[in-house]
Amino acid sequence: PQGLDAHDPRQIAEAVSDAGIVGLGGAAFPTHVKLLRNDAKPIDTLLINGCECEPYLTSDYRVMLEAPQPIVTGALLAGRAGRPGAPWFAEAFVEGREFNLALLDGPSGPAVLPPAEILFPDFPPDKPRIVGYAAKWDPDSFEYAHTVRAFPTGAADGPLLAELERLALACWELFGLRGWARVDFRVDEAGRPLILEVNANPCLSPDAGYAAALDRAGLAYGEAMDRILATAG
Repeated sequence: PQGLDAHDPRQIAEAVSDAGIVGLGGAAFPTHVKLLRNDAKPIDTLLINGCECEPYLTSDYRVMLEAPQPIVTGALLAGRAGRPGAPWFAEAFVEGREFNLALLDGPSGPAVLPPAEILFPDFPPDKPRIVGYAAKWDPDSFEYAHTVRAFPTGAADGPLLAELERLALACWELFGLRGWARVDFRVDEAGRPLILEVNANPCLSPDAGYAAALDRAGLAYGEAMDRILATAG
């Protein structure tokens, strides 16, 4: 917001305290305490987490869709309170294709399962092509019915899929993953892969994407679970 530097960091923390804002993790920890500057332990990074832990907790999701500007303003003010002058960034929406690459550990190291692409058929032009709450959890919704998984095999996608596999394996090594994992990508309109998420514990439900990748690879579900358990020993 304009005039951000005019806001005194301590006054920002006091305003948060006066508003009674607390954490929602169960302990109701006062948020303003986290914003008070401590030169011995400076704040380096501020994360704005809009991913709630339970499927039917969707208030953060709705706020991000309907009122993103106050979230950005609040983040900037929180940054001003915690560490004036620190750099900030916001993750931009990437228009393009979306891919999920599942990985499975084994005696010879990780194997990349067949890459899956998330398709959004019949989405209207003004609807963001993202896998949101409705696409995952509301079977009666348009998003649920029109967000589908496919396994591309065309030769034209060969170089792109090879690069996605290379990046997925690099993530496995970089983050020291074990057992199983999934790396999600968006590929922008210029064909450039961008890593969305490195998921060290993707869902293993038989009807989830990881199981679909196992099936596509011709691997029995039980066999894959045995390989995961073997790496845990």
